[in-house]
Parts: sequence; structure tokens; C-alpha cells
Amino acid sequence: MPPSRRPSHATTLFRLAGAAVMVLTLLPLYRYLDHPATGAFGASTLRATEAQVQFLWRASLVLVCGVALATLVFSDERLGRWVRGAGRILTASSQRIFSAAVGAIAAGAVALQHLLVFQGRPNLMDAAAQLIHARYLARGRLAGPGAHVLEGGFWYFPNTVASPNGWVSHFPPGHSLVLAPGLAVGAAWLGPVVVAGLTGWLTARLAFRLLPERPLVARGGALLGALSPLLILQTASFMNHGTAALLGVATVLAALRAREEGWPWAAATGAGVTGLLLVRPLGAVAVCVVVVLLVWLPRETPGLRRMAGWCGAAVLAGLPLLLLHGWYNAYFFGHPLTFGYHSTFGEAAGLGLGLDPWGNRFGPRESLAYTSADLSSLNRNLVEFPLPAITLVGLALLLGMGREWRVRVLAGWALLPVALSAFYWHHGNFMGPRMLAEFAPTWGLLVAAALAYLVERLPRRDGRGLVVNPRRAGQLLVLGAAMGALVLGPHRMSGMGGDLSAGYRLAEPAAPPGAVVFVTGSWGGRITAELVSHGVPQGVAETALRQNSTCTVETHRQGFRQGEGPLAAYRDRDGRGQWEIPPEAAEAPSAARLPPLDLVRRPPPYEGLQEGQVGQGTRIRYIPQEELSDACVRQIRADERGGIIDAGHLHWLGGLPEIEGGRTIYVREMGPELNTRVLERYPDRPTYVLLRRDRISPLELVPYDEAMTFLWGGA
Repeated sequence: MPPSRRPSHATTLFRLAGAAVMVLTLLPLYRYLDHPATGAFGASTLRATEAQVQFLWRASLVLVCGVALATLVFSDERLGRWVRGAGRILTASSQRIFSAAVGAIAAGAVALQHLLVFQGRPNLMDAAAQLIHARYLARGRLAGPGAHVLEGGFWYFPNTVASPNGWVSHFPPGHSLVLAPGLAVGAAWLGPVVVAGLTGWLTARLAFRLLPERPLVARGGALLGALSPLLILQTASFMNHGTAALLGVATVLAALRAREEGWPWAAATGAGVTGLLLVRPLGAVAVCVVVVLLVWLPRETPGLRRMAGWCGAAVLAGLPLLLLHGWYNAYFFGHPLTFGYHSTFGEAAGLGLGLDPWGNRFGPRESLAYTSADLSSLNRNLVEFPLPAITLVGLALLLGMGREWRVRVLAGWALLPVALSAFYWHHGNFMGPRMLAEFAPTWGLLVAAALAYLVERLPRRDGRGLVVNPRRAGQLLVLGAAMGALVLGPHRMSGMGGDLSAGYRLAEPAAPPGAVVFVTGSWGGRITAELVSHGVPQGVAETALRQNSTCTVETHRQGFRQGEGPLAAYRDRDGRGQWEIPPEAAEAPSAARLPPLDLVRRPPPYEGLQEGQVGQGTRIRYIPQEELSDACVRQIRADERGGIIDAGHLHWLGGLPEIEGGRTIYVREMGPELNTRVLERYPDRPTYVLLRRDRISPLELVPYDEAMTFLWGGA
């Protein structure tokens, strides 16, 4: 590749970025998360990251020892033949055939993971929330019924919003639109599989365009990116990261083609960016910056006038989708610039440092720690390569790999989301650093380019020394790739089923067709469901349960029904964009009859508040020597007798309000007094309760009246 003519400060910037990557992955800065103020979220991220880092370094040691042993057992000539043979296999087919093959392999990998390991189910509530919305889209409806139909909390599911104009996921609707066609034809797996196939195909096409003079590196990078276990796992579990990866690759590829083929591809770039905004807004911002600053702006571009034409075509092509998205936000959430995230969690859901929506501290120290955790986990999870691939990328950039403008496109596309995420509170380490999964294709290409760059710069030396020349390094990489592809990757991916999110793999109970099945859940779940279904934002309800004893919140729940207490200020209001506690809440005239309720978000620990477990796994918060009311004791006893199952795991599979059809309807069991609303809605359907009588008993489908007597002492 010819060197870029940009000033040297661009290379310096990427050198500094490489140094930062090395520091963040070599130093255990993620241990700053070991602090009570980061809450359970910080603690779980720390545990996952430490386990992944320890495994990676052990695997690296095994690989190096394996290469050392191979050099003693096999001759250089034989090892060299194996390495050259692997290269010939990789470059044997034409670019078109190779691209199609990568797409087919990616689609097959997702299909196997989805159907055999995940059993066709999601792994996280985020995906299930979008599946519920997709069910309505598949029936030709923009959303589920309005809030008035969902009152009572029977269908409440986290990360959904029951606005006056309909029930939708709080995520932008793009991914639900992708899932809807498969659900419409009874093949839920279709969306993820098609997305994976297209992503693999386009990743290979992108690789050949970005690395035209390095066919072996381009093909290896395409395989690393398209078949990244991190991306396959997220795509196979219905997560929107797969759709975001597809749109990101398509957008950057279109931008590169626009440089050579003109404004039609620039228009496709604009449509791609706004389409990505409908799936993952932060990813859309990152891709837009990369396209303008790294693909279209470099001095190789023949004239600013032509670039202005590209930008104009992109804006015009993207404007219709942008306007539709603004209308969607205004219709459901009250304002064109208000996303569903804000309706759920308020302004704390946006970019910035401070407190996250759960009251955990997210300051500069936590930002640094989470960024370190993301990159350290990506070292292990990106390609299951038994070498610290991300650290090696940092080393290559530090040594000057950023001199080439095409490499700068890859590096900027990979690193800009990391920089943006440093100011975003949510860093999920679930099956890997999932917020970076949509950028796996560019990371795969960047890893391949970095490894080739480093190998070419190794000092040449004759003899049988251990990894001191390009030949020995090539053997190391081939053996490492084989170890990852044949052992580490399959082992990790097959282990993602079983007990991981086991609730989502509950078998549907053998109920008569069209039955109504009440599913027992937790006390806290019942409180949240009822409050949210009547207009209390999810973030407010969770703050109440996190910072007060569960019995105190139960008492306020009883007052809420009578219009008393601070939570009642939300009741029957238009909750779109109205997240903050209304001023009149503090002056509610009946609040004096209720215990104090702390609703001001703040980080843990919470003085005087302890957490414990009762019954079959119900987690409650309590104050020592607190006297429990009869209502609280009754709730605890119901959980002891029925166990925690949670209807949310089955909601998306059954009949949903206004599109029930002949399906079994799964609803949250809310207690005999509230359950009557469902009984009155479906008077002619057989009714059961799904429960577990004790910790070791199997799930039972019990007739409704018998179950009410068992759980609550009678209807």
C-alpha cells in the first residue's frame, strides 16, 4: 500500500492510540471497579473480565510451549510446508467465491448456535423486548396496545415502554423490523441467519477493498471478523448487535465505493448511517465520523467540491429515514429527539459522567476501568485466538502501522466506539464485551493487518531459535489460529447454553390450546410490574426498590393504588419523556401516612439497608429489626410456596394482547385480587398457574383455584 500523504501528526495520533490500547490491556485498570459505588454491575464486569484475562494468558503460554515443542519434533521444512499449505488453501478461490463462502459459513455458524445451543431462544431481556415488538410488527401493527390495556402489570417486560400510543421496545425499532419477517412466517431464526450471511459476505468484500495488495491478509481478516465468536453469539441470541454490524460494514463499503464510483454510493452511505441510527445510535455516530473524516476527507480525495457532492447525496438519501425516526420518537416518547431509553431511565441514559440510571457511580475512574475491561475482554473474546490480539494491534499502531490511510480507516472505525463508550455508562460483559460486538468485522481485519505488520518487522535470523524470525512467527500464528478455530472457539460457543440464562430455555408447559397460564415471579417483580404499568418509569420503580426496604416499597404500592404518596404523582399521566419526579410528588398531602421513600438516585452502599434471600430465591432488601406488615408477610409466603419463574421468559412465545389468536397466553401472577382483571378479559379460556412447590420440585401446571389456595390462602 502506498504511504499516505497526510501530515505526520496523523500517524502520531494513531501511535498514541496504540500506546493507550497497550496500557489499557496490559495493566489491570479494570480492578478500579472493585468498589461498592460501582454496584452489582461493576462487580459482575470485574469478575467476568478477570476470568477471561486469566484464561487468555494461560492459553497463550500453552500456545508458545506448543510451538516450541513443534520446532523440536518437526523440521523447519515440514512446518514451512504446513504454513504454505494453509496459505494456498486460503487463496485458492476467486474473491467472489471466497466472499460467498464466508457468508455461507457465518450463516451456518449462527444457525447452529441459535438452534442447537440457544434452542431458538434469546439470552437476554434486551433481545426478548425487541422480539415482543417484532411480534406486533409481523402482524402489520406499529406497536402493541396502549397503556390502558396493559394496566396491572401482567404483561410487563423490562426495557419496554407502554406509552399512550402503544407498547414498544425502548430500543430503536430497526432491529425489530429485521426480526419481523421471520416471525411472520413462523421461522424466528431467519432474521439472525440472514443477517449473519450478509455480514460475512460484505465483510469479505470490504476486506478486498481495504487491503487490495494483501490478499492473504484480507482473507484471513475477513474470516476473523465475520466468524468472530463474539459476533456469532450476539447475533444468534437475537441481539441487535448483529444487525448493527451488518449496517456498519455495508455503510463503510458504500463510502469506499463512493470515492471511485460517485454519488449513488454516497446516497447508499447516507441511508446506511440513518438505518444504523434505527438500530444502535452510538454506532451510527461512530460510523458517520469514520466515513467523513477517514474515508472521504483524506487528501487523496480529488477535490472538496466532489466531497461536498457526496455529503449532499448522503444527506438527501438519509433524510427520509431520519424524519421517520423523529416521528416515531415523537409519537411514542413525546419528542423527535427523545429515545425510548430516556422514557425508561431518564436523561441518565445518555452520554456523560456522573451516576448511571441504577445509581452506580460512573466517573472518570470508572470510565477508565470499564474501557480497560472492554478491551481486555475483547482480547479473549474477539476471535478466541490464544494470543492477546488487541494488545498486538496496539503494538502495531505504536510502531507506525497507522501511516497507511486504509489502515487508519480500520483503526479509527475500531477505536472510535471505544472512545465514545468511555462516556457511556452501559458496558455489558455478557458473552463478551457485547457493546463492541457490532465492530467485530473491523477488529478482525485490523488484527490480521497488525499481525502481518508485526511479522514483517521481526528481525531475521538463521537457526532454530524460538520465534525470532517471520518463519517461526508464521508457524505460531497458524497453530494459534487452528487452536482457536478447532478447540477454543467451539468449546466456548457450545458452553453458552445450559445454565446461562436458563430461564429463557424453559419448555412451554403442556397447557390446553388457548389456555391462560399465570407464571409465578418475585415480590419485587410484582411491585415493579404494577407501578410501571400505571405510568411510573422503570428507572423510578427500580430506584425505589434499590434504595428502600422492599416492605417500605410495598407499603407505598398500597398507597399508590389509593392515589397516595410520591409515586402517585405519575399515575395516569402521559409518561412520554416525563421521567423526573414531578415537583408536586414531594408535597403529596397523604405522604405523611406513609413511611419515607428515598427516590433520589445515589451510589451504594445504602446505610442501614441489607440484602437477603427468602423463600425459593427471592432477593429482598430490609432494615434490621424492621417490623413487616401483614401485606409484606403475605408476599413473602407466596414466593416461598410458588418459586420464582418469571413470565417474561415466556411472554414473547405466547399470545400477546390483541394478537392472542389460539396461542397459550402467559401472564405474570400478581395475586388473586389483581388477577381478576385477566380472568374477566378471558372468561372462556381454561386457566392455570405455573409454579414450583419447593426448590427441588419440577415445574407444575396447577388449576387456577387450587393454585390460589396454595399460594395465597384462597382467591
